[in-house]
Amino acid sequence: MGLFSAFEIGKNAVVAQQRALQTVGNNIANANTEGYSRQRVRLETINSFRNGSFFQGLGVGLKGVERVHDLAIEARLRDAGSRSGALARQQVVYGRIETAFDALSDRALGVRLSEFHDAANELSQNPQDLAARRVFLEMSGSLADSFNGIAAALTDARNLTDQEVRATVDEINRLAAEVADLNGAIVRAEVGGTVDGDANDLRDKRDLRVRRLAELLDLRVVEQKNGAVDVVTSGAFLVRNFTAFGLEMDVVADRGTRISTVRFAENGQSFSPKGGALGGLLQARDVTLTGFRHELDEMARAVMTRVNELHTGGRALQPMRSLESLAFAAPQALGGAPVAVNAAITQTSESGSFVVAPLLKGYPASTPGGRADFFAGSRVLFTSGERAGESALIREYDPLTGRLALDPPMAGIAKGDQFQVTSLLHPVRHGSFELVVHNSATNESNSFNIELDLDGLPTPPATDDTTLREVVDDINAQLEQFYGAPAPVTARITQDMRLEIVSTQADTDFRFASDTSGFLAAAGLNVLFDGSDAGSIAVAARLQGHPERLAISATDDPGDNSIALAIAAFQNERVMAAGTATVEEFYQGVVGALGVQSAEARELAENQDTIRAALESERAAISGVNLDEEAVSLMAHQRAFQAAARYLGVVDELLASLIQNL
Repeated sequence: MGLFSAFEIGKNAVVAQQRALQTVGNNIANANTEGYSRQRVRLETINSFRNGSFFQGLGVGLKGVERVHDLAIEARLRDAGSRSGALARQQVVYGRIETAFDALSDRALGVRLSEFHDAANELSQNPQDLAARRVFLEMSGSLADSFNGIAAALTDARNLTDQEVRATVDEINRLAAEVADLNGAIVRAEVGGTVDGDANDLRDKRDLRVRRLAELLDLRVVEQKNGAVDVVTSGAFLVRNFTAFGLEMDVVADRGTRISTVRFAENGQSFSPKGGALGGLLQARDVTLTGFRHELDEMARAVMTRVNELHTGGRALQPMRSLESLAFAAPQALGGAPVAVNAAITQTSESGSFVVAPLLKGYPASTPGGRADFFAGSRVLFTSGERAGESALIREYDPLTGRLALDPPMAGIAKGDQFQVTSLLHPVRHGSFELVVHNSATNESNSFNIELDLDGLPTPPATDDTTLREVVDDINAQLEQFYGAPAPVTARITQDMRLEIVSTQADTDFRFASDTSGFLAAAGLNVLFDGSDAGSIAVAARLQGHPERLAISATDDPGDNSIALAIAAFQNERVMAAGTATVEEFYQGVVGALGVQSAEARELAENQDTIRAALESERAAISGVNLDEEAVSLMAHQRAFQAAARYLGVVDELLASLIQNL
């Protein structure tokens, strides 16, 4: 072998050190490149050969260029990124909720509640004063506006969060497609894992995208023998080998707005990640925001229900001579269906697109004369469960099974939840109310008790529960029996399906009293507030601009302040949280809980960011480029390259001398 073997040793050394210098240069060039993992050359002694009775070395060889990479740290960093992504989004949404409630301003709901009750107190001191009445109406409107404003802000926050959901899903699909493409590139570069070495830069790019994916949803990564990785989330493949399955979205109606539901594109299965930005956004949109909106609606309904029940039993300065209810649906207005039918869910779907209640079996398929489906157009008004106080229209009724198809679907309803089939936006109950007819000429008043049999007995569908037609007939029959025909006050169902009560004589007016059924308030008869929730509450249209129509006297004496006193006293009534809190106490509890939860979310996000930063520092210590270390490596390989080159020069001189002497 001789000098030629020596020449080969020198050549191998020069080549090895040259490759090492290239690797050092690549590290230095990518010192600030996101996701780059430091690379190092693996130099090994070339196998020696037998030379007589001993072995002689053949120098150094380059066995590969490898990433300095810790799989365990990478997995922990993905998990930390997923938790950070979820907590960061939740923290942002809590900030939006705090802005919506604006609890520390002079426009806060708590302030408006106090002003409303103060105005009622002032009105009770001078019930005939128009100025005091106007102030009370203004404060009622301000209270309604405050509810409306918070509800609108929460709806806007939910819509904005939904837009972020859509943008996040698009980003997930983009990253998943890039991971699948990089899988293909890596497998091709590494010849399916059969070559000795990794496609380092491609793997860095893939790891960076997987890490970004982990910030958006919780996932698990499994590397295959061919070098590709599978990305699994919620038990389904997001990426498998060279295919990205991705996510799809559907837009559905939910709680008065439209939201995007997420599902797997491959099989249509619904998808609700627990972590990552998407998981945090879905949790914030569908749990946090809806929870606070539900509590806001509870307060608004409590105010409407109690104040309206008080106001319906009052007398105004201007005697009431005509009054119309809210519109009823055809099944109730046309006389076939009771004013309300109580039932409970025995079966429903995950989406809440239908309910089944055996108590509803056997009612006719249509109203008398076949003019409409018996229950179609009525409402399912939930009286218990997660969606208590909310309602959906009945799209279809099956008399054989008691199945009602709902529009829109009511996600969150469950077996055992109770509801009423009704036309009304507030529940009614078994009871009665009094119609008081007053003659101004004689100053005489006569009361007529109108019963609402809503006890569900005998067993439906053979129930004798009261229909709207029976309410009308009962009013007319009692008044005609007492006064003779024509009676001074009559009731009828209008063409647009409203209950109308009208005085037919100039000296006769009427009012209501002692309503134990809640029918008057639910039907909108002589109420202070219209609406069904915080988003729709408003001063009744017939009262706006007409303070003389405020019904704050419980008797025919216009100086009576009983109703005003009762409305003012409502401030101290424990009507919330199963009778344990007033509306203002409940509001303070909601605001307090919001503050605690927001602070907790902020603290958790900050703690998680600290954990993530520590893991990133740990990864940087292992995989990051240290310019000082690279400078040392650069000098070491430079010296080795120079020495190898000098060695080659010496061998070359020796070979030249040998050839010249031959």
